[in-house]
Amino acid sequence: MTAVLWGALHGLGMVERAGRLRAQHRDECVAELACP
Repeated sequence: MTAVLWGALHGLGMVERAGRLRAQHRDECVAELACP
């Protein structure tokens, strides 16, 4: 489970860093990962 969460957070960071994630959606994505 830890590896899945780490992979999801890493992927989210990479997408955000590449500018492919809109700012208004970032909080929603983090909330989904933190509290499914």
